Amino acid sequence: MKKIIIRLDDVGGNDWQSYMVMNSFLTLKIPVSYQVVPDWLTYERAEHIKKMVSEYPEYAEIVQHGYKHVSYHRTGQQKKFEFGFSRSLAEEYNDILSGNLILRKYFGDYLTMAFTAPWEAQSQTTLQALKLVGINILLASPMSLSLLGYSPEVRTILFDIDTSRKIDGFRLQRPPQDIINDINKSTKDLIGIVLHAKELESVDLFYDLASRLKQLEKNGFSFALIKNLFY
Repeated sequence: MKKIIIRLDDVGGNDWQSYMVMNSFLTLKIPVSYQVVPDWLTYERAEHIKKMVSEYPEYAEIVQHGYKHVSYHRTGQQKKFEFGFSRSLAEEYNDILSGNLILRKYFGDYLTMAFTAPWEAQSQTTLQALKLVGINILLASPMSLSLLGYSPEVRTILFDIDTSRKIDGFRLQRPPQDIINDINKSTKDLIGIVLHAKELESVDLFYDLASRLKQLEKNGFSFALIKNLFY
């Protein structure tokens, strides 16, 4: 049976879009991994997210998404990055640890010890920092992983289906049926899907997407959280 794992990036800010998407998938009982940016959290936002995860632990989990979600790229560098490239091991370790401590403070045992780097930019230095913090699961795209290389001490989960794309600086959601077509064409046993909601003007298509994803259960697909795969 093929498994689908879904992550929602950029959670923890004051946008309404992410929370609408979280509710849509919870309503249909489709598991989603919330990629939370530690520095964006306030007590109220953390409590709201924690309430959702504690009430529906089989359908929601929390994963660390960077630290501040800021880019350290310089003029002339096209790729944004919070981790990797020119950042030192000490800098990356301090940021990952600081973010992890924030999430542990707010969420305790509801935190899954995995990591997604903003813009999926990371390096071997990032892997070293993750190991020092005690994180051994990395969520990444196939392209970013091919540039990173293999590490036997850090497990990787690949996400190669994105529900949106950026065109001329604007994030646009892809038609839900296109996502379903990508899933049906995939030859992988574990299919990773990335949801981006924060920058969208409307999230109406997400409920349609969630409904179509739910129908896949009838065709032999199942859904999983990261904590179900490795814990």
